[in-house]
Amino acid sequence: MEVEGAFSCKQTFVGKGAGSHPTGSAVLSDISALTYDYKYAYKKLKKALNGNNKIEDGIKQIEYDFQMKLYIRFQNREELKELEILSIEEEFKSKNTNYIIANVNFISLFNIFNKRENKLFICAI
Repeated sequence: MEVEGAFSCKQTFVGKGAGSHPTGSAVLSDISALTYDYKYAYKKLKKALNGNNKIEDGIKQIEYDFQMKLYIRFQNREELKELEILSIEEEFKSKNTNYIIANVNFISLFNIFNKRENKLFICAI
């Protein structure tokens, strides 16, 4: 499958999927959500906001953190400085692209939230 996003180049995904019925159900659910202008969200964060729409206030109220394994593609290593990287399992460097597979604390993802100047591509593994 090949995908091209608004802020990414063409990407190819290869491998075993969930299967035709689960995939079809997920796609139909996403289309239905778009029809009703539904927005997916981090439910516990929304609850933590208590009616206040400032994301920063909600971040302060998250009670626990957890570790996530992420694929992170970057152009400049400086872009990673705001992430709390616990360990790096794999690293690739080339002229055109760089990436790491790393364990990162979830809470540190909010340090890069909504920063358009950041060219990171992050995907949970």
